[in-house]
Amino acid sequence: MYAAWMVATGAQHPMREAILQHHESRWEQVVAQLQGPVGTPILYEKHISKHLCAHMDRAWLASHRHAFLIRDPWPMLLSFQRKVEQVTVAETGLPQQAELWHWLHENLGIDAPVIDARDLLTDPSAMLPKMTAALGVPFDPAMLQWEAGRRPTDGVWASHWYDAVEQSTGFRAYTPSTGALSRELEAVHDACLPAYQFLHARRLRPVPSIC
Repeated sequence: MYAAWMVATGAQHPMREAILQHHESRWEQVVAQLQGPVGTPILYEKHISKHLCAHMDRAWLASHRHAFLIRDPWPMLLSFQRKVEQVTVAETGLPQQAELWHWLHENLGIDAPVIDARDLLTDPSAMLPKMTAALGVPFDPAMLQWEAGRRPTDGVWASHWYDAVEQSTGFRAYTPSTGALSRELEAVHDACLPAYQFLHARRLRPVPSIC
């Protein structure tokens, strides 16, 4: 939905022209592709909540299983300020995540599992099975490791956003983020914190020692 979101919002993200050139920008066509046959028992789709704009129909979500990955907005904003020139509350995607979780609950009766990035990185061998169980997907220890490098399924934006991922072979150990936010980003943090707290309260729980 990245290209469709760019067209709808006019967002000036890095590599905008390349993304619009190489990826479908009509949301209806993107949904049709996502609903089509894939030839595998399970298709994993990574979506960013802000890309699902208000004018886009949500009926197709009923045929999917959903999980929400959240991240504390402070370290998230530290990362954003290194990649994006201007960061708004909407850019974080947290308000949209909270709204979408609530929509799935109210309209489809889905209490989608929520996993916090800190919990996942602190103990991936415990948290990932929790998530797969919540989704009704068999856990395989092979999910904890992968080969380094770019994937054929990566979008053209990978060269800008995925440098650390491409060098990884597994979940890196959690380390607290350090650094200061600008005054403007502190305001963004305060504005999106309630959405994070809403989702964090509903997350899959780690072992008591790291709660």
